[in-house]
Amino acid sequence: MSLSALYQQVFEAAAKGGMQTIINAAYSVIKMPIIVTDVSFRNLAIAPCESLGDKIWDTMLLIGGAPQEMVVGFHKEKYMHAAFTETPPYYVDWGDCQKLPRIQEIIKINDVVEGYVAILCPRERHEPWHDQASTIIAKACSMELERKANHNLEGNPLSLLLVKELFDNRIVTPEQLELWKHGLNLSFSGDFLLFAVQADYAKTTTVLKYMLGQLKQQYPHQLSLLEGNVLLLLLYGLAEQDNTCAVETRIKLILRPFNARSGVSRRFTNILELDTYRFQAEESLKLGIESTDNHFIYRYDDYVLPIVLHRFTRNITKSNWISPAIPRVASYDEENGTSYLETLETYVLEICSSQRVTDLLHIHRNTLLYRLNKIEEIIGFPISDPKYYPHLLLSFQMLNMQQGQYHAEGVSVTTKYK
Repeated sequence: MSLSALYQQVFEAAAKGGMQTIINAAYSVIKMPIIVTDVSFRNLAIAPCESLGDKIWDTMLLIGGAPQEMVVGFHKEKYMHAAFTETPPYYVDWGDCQKLPRIQEIIKINDVVEGYVAILCPRERHEPWHDQASTIIAKACSMELERKANHNLEGNPLSLLLVKELFDNRIVTPEQLELWKHGLNLSFSGDFLLFAVQADYAKTTTVLKYMLGQLKQQYPHQLSLLEGNVLLLLLYGLAEQDNTCAVETRIKLILRPFNARSGVSRRFTNILELDTYRFQAEESLKLGIESTDNHFIYRYDDYVLPIVLHRFTRNITKSNWISPAIPRVASYDEENGTSYLETLETYVLEICSSQRVTDLLHIHRNTLLYRLNKIEEIIGFPISDPKYYPHLLLSFQMLNMQQGQYHAEGVSVTTKYK
């Protein structure tokens, strides 16, 4: 087979228009099954339109794309990850593709992955020209996608520009906003909620784009932007009955299969204050990922204290912000083989609740009272003294935060001063 013949057939088909026309022309030349999908693994074209006894092919032929459980399988088998770690085209011959391997090529527009071309090619028939053929087909598909203006997150270049202007804080007056709303026939009534979503490995936007497609089905009133490896998702038009927790739960169901995480802002009503809420979503995401919380959604209100503390302590040495009582008790423990620091920490973080402390440490109330008296003897002041207690509380909070032990539900009690 001549690559020049394939080139001629494919680009003649591209001139006529239609993704299926392109793939039919390519199939007539290379005589191997070809499927083209967008990044959400929805079929754009397939040839031949018949069952092949291959689980992936037959399923996608039957329902017009890959169901979520299959896409999760692609993610776990690292088919999607290969698009960013291998030099395309790449030969997929592992997992569910082991019996009938395929040549996978990515469709790019402006250096952004927008879809896939797969040619089912058994090992015994795989030759170097097949890889070149997949690249030719992918370039023709890229032209067709671009021609149909399906190459951005919103499907409308002007809408994408609005998103960029909003997130870059360049729309700052009600008059500017009204001009955009009028030009795009948009209505921003109702409340807003901003999510900052990150997949479980960097450099791949493929998973994020797939999740975005799923999120659009749940929430058509949204604006979204990919910034590096973070998807910024702004939901708008939320009514009072749209419970925030219910929204978070629905989004978590989409994130969980891909081990993705999201920070979420407070709910707000003025889109011109987006910059404030972007900070909330992004900072919650960063701290949530650094913490030991095994969650998928990190609410700003759950992390606001450690976010503030993190910024406060970033340029200050520990010796300058820690309560001197803590190293004092730590030294006593080290010299005498005691564990008063754990008792002090638990008592302070539990807001001096004796009942909570005895339950957590599994000790008798009299034992706790003895320990507290001894600790106050060591540090030289009452633990609950309003002059000293806030400093103790903040010190333990910061120690836990620095050791990645902050939890949204509370603070761990395992930190030891070093």
